[in-house]
Amino acid sequence: DRFGNLITNIGLSLLDDLAFEVKDGAVETQLGEHRILGLVDHYAEGASGQPVVLIGSRGCLEIAVNCGSAAETLRASRGDGVCVKKVI
Repeated sequence: DRFGNLITNIGLSLLDDLAFEVKDGAVETQLGEHRILGLVDHYAEGASGQPVVLIGSRGCLEIAVNCGSAAETLRASRGDGVCVKKVI
């Protein structure tokens, strides 16, 4: 988006269908070589400059950077693959 947040097409319903326990943060999101553990509820929950993952207002998984651009920080572009897995 215009803030540099990375909005995926991975919806909360897909995560629920795959039996992810998204509420307890037992999720790892990978974009290229970057791995982000857990989910936050709000963009500001992450440390300044650090990537976070959340379910955005459209119900899809987003990668954001508090006080920054995830696109720039993670050197990501439209169409880059994102992998989400349950952490055991």
